[in-house]
Amino acid sequence: MRSRRVLLLGLLAAVLVALAAGPAGASKGMLRGIYDDAETFGNEARAFPAFQELGVQVIRMTLRWDQVARTRPASPADPGDPAYDWAAFDRAVFLAEANGQKVLATILGAPAWANGGKAANIVPYKSRKLAAFAEQAYLFSIAAARRYSGVYQTAEYAQLPRITRWTAWNEPNDPTFLKPQYVRKAGAYLPMAGLIYARICTAVHAGVHLAGREGGYKVIVACGVTNPGGNNIGRAKRASTSPIPFVQWMKRGGARFDVYAHHPYNGNPFETPTGGSGIPTRIGLGDLPKLIRELDRLWPRKRYRVWLTEYGYQTNPPDKNFGVSWAKQAGYLEQANEILTANPRVTMLIWFLLRDQEDLGGFQSGLVTAAGKRKPAYEAFRELGTQPARRRLGPDTRR
Repeated sequence: MRSRRVLLLGLLAAVLVALAAGPAGASKGMLRGIYDDAETFGNEARAFPAFQELGVQVIRMTLRWDQVARTRPASPADPGDPAYDWAAFDRAVFLAEANGQKVLATILGAPAWANGGKAANIVPYKSRKLAAFAEQAYLFSIAAARRYSGVYQTAEYAQLPRITRWTAWNEPNDPTFLKPQYVRKAGAYLPMAGLIYARICTAVHAGVHLAGREGGYKVIVACGVTNPGGNNIGRAKRASTSPIPFVQWMKRGGARFDVYAHHPYNGNPFETPTGGSGIPTRIGLGDLPKLIRELDRLWPRKRYRVWLTEYGYQTNPPDKNFGVSWAKQAGYLEQANEILTANPRVTMLIWFLLRDQEDLGGFQSGLVTAAGKRKPAYEAFRELGTQPARRRLGPDTRR
């Protein structure tokens, strides 16, 4: 315990130094942030000073249900249940608060005890088992939101920070994160992912909002969190669901949420932020109006706001197959920001990543290289925080 406190105090000291030397505060318009769990959870001493220098307002962090609750808790809605291990997330949230950033928490990963001993991306789809799974997701969401309600105390932290922004799962229209996407029945392949996800989304929404009501503060739960692509081929070895039919099935499943989240990545290195993908089923940044129109058609009275909780361009070097030049990455970041700040429906932009992943089979969309060299996009992102705010229609909770 003593060694962990010494580490935290050392990191906090580094953060406070960065705060003293940081740039001017960011705009009060669209929130801008970074998503890079490898840096946030594994390299705090270099990550948080960089977040401060960049003017990051929101850090997206994955709260892995399957890792926090490796064994089944006896009292799953109680954040103090001994089965839970919140240590890594506690530390990251504490550092973000000390650094002046807010946290966007993404609940993700099915524990083996909740899905029949299967992988973390597999969710039961038969009615009774899905209902039981959704109930456990609801209880975990209550526990998580209670822990990060701004008043919860532990032996190590006199008061853990409050988290008011949440997302349910990540890219559930992609089998990497949610299976099954389709189910074969009577010789046909039935789309299932959107219906399964609707139960997860609604469960997380209900649990987080219950904790918010208990604490007397507003929370926002984003659902969707969709990958931009999808093949819509149930018989495919890697079947996936494109965003438009996925959100249609979410509607059929009765999904309840406050904000819709999406990841409008480019489909190839030639796709720019100002142009569409040219693929009817894909929703890149230039196709975003199509997604918003569909949300309005399905929920005409809601006019949901949109969070872009992942976005980025990979660079060449080092990615010779899918990357753009360093200069284009910076330019596309600036173009995307200009487009989105002019769209009052979009209220958050999260860049992925801070630092390139070393494995070239991963992602090289970082603002710095794996070796730590800053790309022009680093300064471009930092400059976004000095731009004047645009007018907004109101808070994200207006639907």
